[in-house]
Amino acid sequence: MVKVLVVDDELDFCNSLEEVLSREGYRVIIATSGREALEKVKTERPQLILLDIRMPEMDGIQTLERIRQIDKQVVITMVTIVKDTKVEQRTLKLGAVNYITKPIDLDLLKRSIHGWATKVEVQQLEEVDIIALDYDEKKFRTILDQFRKKGYNIKSIENKSSELDLAEGPFDLLILRADLLGEDTIRVLAKYKQAYPGLPVMIAVEPESVKELIDRIKRYGSCKYLPPSFDANGLIMVIYRMVSKAKEKKEIREEKKPSDYILIVDDEPDVCEYTGKFLANEGYKVSSVTDSKAVLEQVEALKPFIVLLDIVMPDVDGLELLKKIKKISPQTQVIIITGLKDESVCRESIELGACDYIVKPFSLDQLKVTVLINSIKSHLN
Repeated sequence: MVKVLVVDDELDFCNSLEEVLSREGYRVIIATSGREALEKVKTERPQLILLDIRMPEMDGIQTLERIRQIDKQVVITMVTIVKDTKVEQRTLKLGAVNYITKPIDLDLLKRSIHGWATKVEVQQLEEVDIIALDYDEKKFRTILDQFRKKGYNIKSIENKSSELDLAEGPFDLLILRADLLGEDTIRVLAKYKQAYPGLPVMIAVEPESVKELIDRIKRYGSCKYLPPSFDANGLIMVIYRMVSKAKEKKEIREEKKPSDYILIVDDEPDVCEYTGKFLANEGYKVSSVTDSKAVLEQVEALKPFIVLLDIVMPDVDGLELLKKIKKISPQTQVIIITGLKDESVCRESIELGACDYIVKPFSLDQLKVTVLINSIKSHLN
């Protein structure tokens, strides 16, 4: 989460911006004087600063100079009532990146902050891999060189015949020159999407071919489009945003990805032990719980890829427990294993998210096959 420091001697103004920016997903810190701002820069290390000029004791220009001595990388935008070209030019020379006058246009401010915040987030990424099919285009190569200097791994293919071959990834972004590839665009796109299904794609297209091309591309998922006469600075910001979003989605998927545990939930210790030993011998990691009150805690801690759940247990509604398990860990496959042979209960458990229903007594071969099938399903999700 990007930290934004709002520096203004008007507390109401600070509180209003805090409310607006917090809703946008930023962590907002407030300082009502230049001296307080310097302390917050040292202790909180914000990535973005919104800085007023007219403040008592230490004004915004003095504060800006002192901040730059502490942190040369932080992004500083002047947000002030002072409408003076000379003052604006001086702040930009001292290291501010933008100058916005009050009363502020909130949409403009949010767009500005979002752009710089995206850049900050991407710069913090440890590794970024971009593949660009960009032959015969000086401007594109110049832009990609900027990303190389920031430590990104750029694979730039400039030979048209080589672009038709699949490059070895994975990648965080594919930049595809459809205006130069022509009819080969779909073939190349299909190859990369098949090999790397979640790969974000940016496509440069001729304006007259946009609709037809987009209609053909839709089957391969969403892409960003830009005209061949793109603005360099705009393209750089779009690349930042696409890479940042792709990394964020990847992190979310990895956080939600189940572990390699099977959790057995049954109030009968003998059943847990018997079933657990069998599955352990089959090569699975197994944990069990007999206390219904501890089930959700175990699911939260282990994020098992499969739960074997008995729905007839004391002090708990098994179907209600099933709903809670799926809420905590949606990707976990829940297999009902119960002595209750009831079609309506079986139907309801499947509707609530169970993937299978086994009635006791069951054979070990039946359990083995059921677990194997649902194990495959779990790891394909």
